[in-house]
Amino acid sequence: MKVVKAELKAIRKNGIDVKVHNGLMGLITSIDKEDITFEDIVNHQVHTKVILLTRKCCSSTPMTILETGVKPEDDEEIVELLDRILELIGEEIKQNLKK
Repeated sequence: MKVVKAELKAIRKNGIDVKVHNGLMGLITSIDKEDITFEDIVNHQVHTKVILLTRKCCSSTPMTILETGVKPEDDEEIVELLDRILELIGEEIKQNLKK
């Protein structure tokens, strides 16, 4: 998946949310694991879900684009996505997970 921009949206005890932009639209990436660490993300030992919020008139509907463990092709693309996110904002994620 092409990623031109990534923005850290939230840090939770059990995961992080990153908004990624592919040049056309923004997608929410939820990276989850119990007591998540930066090393978990680097080693791809996390459950990842990529969600597109499709807009209809006055509301948004979440649509899952990629999810860990669904298809082998998705898993390969998620590994590339995680690597690109770390390339763009890895230091920011690392600093915020230490807090």
